Amino acid sequence: MKLIRDKVPLIMSQAGVDFEAKIADNDEYKTLLHEKMNEEIDEFRSEPSVEEAADMYEVFLAIIKNWGFDLQEVIDAADSKREIRGGFGERVVLLESGDIQPVHSNAEKTGRLFGEPPKRK
Repeated sequence: MKLIRDKVPLIMSQAGVDFEAKIADNDEYKTLLHEKMNEEIDEFRSEPSVEEAADMYEVFLAIIKNWGFDLQEVIDAADSKREIRGGFGERVVLLESGDIQPVHSNAEKTGRLFGEPPKRK
């Protein structure tokens, strides 16, 4: 069982292919979306292409829609995070870290990405 694009059953019918399909319930759909994204990521890793990137994007759109997120809100949040924390384009790799934990909830308000360092005894 796997999630397929909406028009695939029609295409299969027109091609005379025998198949069985169903509509997933919401819980099943969430699981299948995650599985589909993993499948598309694996395919992109194997053979990077615009088509595989488009497949990942299509699954991403279905995920955010199913969870009730608006695409523009997601884009705005990504832009904000990029402005505060940067993106991933500079290939920075963390090799080691101390005990300071990232602060997610109020970084935009305070401008601080990390909480207070632990008190030394």
